[in-house]
Amino acid sequence: MSVFTDETTSPIRQELDLWALATQKGVRVVGVASDLNQSATKIPPWKRKVLGYWLHEKAPEFDVILFWKLDRFIRRIYDLHLMIEWCKDFGKNMISKIEELDFKSTFGQMMVTMIAGMARIEAENLGIRLTSLWQYARTTERWVVGNPVFGYHTVKDSKTKEVSLAITPDRALMLRWARLMRVKRKRSYGFICKTLNLAGFRTAQGKLWRVTSLVRIMRNPALTGVRVISDGKPGRYNPPRIFYGADGNPVQVAEPIYTELEYTELIEFDMTKTQVHPPKQKKSTSFLDVIKCGYCKGNMIYQANKRKLKNGEERINEYVRCFSTVSKPCDHRPSAKPDDAYGSLVQAVLDEIGDYEVIERVYHKGEETTKRRKKLEESIQFYVAGLAPSGQFAVGGFLQKTAEEALQKHNAELSGLPEEASTDRWSYKKLEGTYRQRWLMGDTECMEEDLKRGGIQFLVYDDLAKLVIPDDVQKRLVLRDDYFSEGRLRDKVTTAV
Repeated sequence: MSVFTDETTSPIRQELDLWALATQKGVRVVGVASDLNQSATKIPPWKRKVLGYWLHEKAPEFDVILFWKLDRFIRRIYDLHLMIEWCKDFGKNMISKIEELDFKSTFGQMMVTMIAGMARIEAENLGIRLTSLWQYARTTERWVVGNPVFGYHTVKDSKTKEVSLAITPDRALMLRWARLMRVKRKRSYGFICKTLNLAGFRTAQGKLWRVTSLVRIMRNPALTGVRVISDGKPGRYNPPRIFYGADGNPVQVAEPIYTELEYTELIEFDMTKTQVHPPKQKKSTSFLDVIKCGYCKGNMIYQANKRKLKNGEERINEYVRCFSTVSKPCDHRPSAKPDDAYGSLVQAVLDEIGDYEVIERVYHKGEETTKRRKKLEESIQFYVAGLAPSGQFAVGGFLQKTAEEALQKHNAELSGLPEEASTDRWSYKKLEGTYRQRWLMGDTECMEEDLKRGGIQFLVYDDLAKLVIPDDVQKRLVLRDDYFSEGRLRDKVTTAV
């Protein structure tokens, strides 16, 4: 659903229209999935909080997905085709209110693909317009779009209605003090953050200061009052750089908090330090979100520190320690050797749940079971009639014996079909072996995924460790096939190419 002020497209109006559509189609509503303010271009249906839960966990409970308009439900053509494939495999249908399209028909699928393509073009055109706006905003001294860096705020002129940047006095004073502490007093960023937090200063979001956030702000050239841009991949931090106008000079948009000399002095001082932040670890942390600090319940991460001895040799000390930060400090910060932590976890888990049977969840369509039941009943009637006196199989010998065996086989299969199998359902199948065998024959990633899915935690304290297992761990450990998994998506893309 999408939120608008117009009554005809409000979420309430959309839901009322869908209730009316359900009555018109003669279907019973079993639930409503409403995910407001989520982009159909960026977030596919299976990743939305409410609708995703219905698709992954409650698929047997419904047969049809009714939605108000196609571009509110899905926009990417690839996502649309994947949803159509899911509907085919799970025996579902999708019906649109506005477009009046039924996805089960070939014509409906063709029209839906065309409409989704048009919606995608519209979304791309919107992206082009936004890109043009950002490109224009770079060249002007006015503030057109975006949020200013910490230390500035926007001001609107009452006469010209133009927006410009102004210095926020208390934040500018804080940043100037932080620069003096760093350059003149040679204090660490961690010390500066702790001092700011104790003094009551907070970030723009009202949170405690962290080293990473403070460093990124203080090293931002925007504090010199110039326009900055940041290029790179979305979702990653890309260091901002100064934007130069047509005259070859930086575009000035505000008064500076740091002068050019002060900013250069700060950068040069930081560059003289051999290590401002701990180096990035090449080895990743195993059992992340499983091994946790027993005091603050934060993650325990792998760290390796190099230490140079007096004889010139280097020693690498490896730890698994509490990932405590300035914003979430831990008074204890327990640590352990990686082999000890991982070994204790594996042994404890094997002792507690290693003998549990491995169970897999499988989806069964009631329509297929109904068809099979009907075929078996027709086959049984055929053999019963043929084995009756004067029937085509009542001749003795090999023919009659084969017919009797076929009758017994079909009757046994029919008796094994559950009565509730006429409806869609999840069935649970026992696989060979136990979790102990699965983990010992597999790898660390396999065990890590199982423990995360089971909600199992290994709490580490200063002098002991504790394994925490939920009461419903057997239910959580059940293997579930994720139809929309990244691996399946990659396979489908490769097949399409």
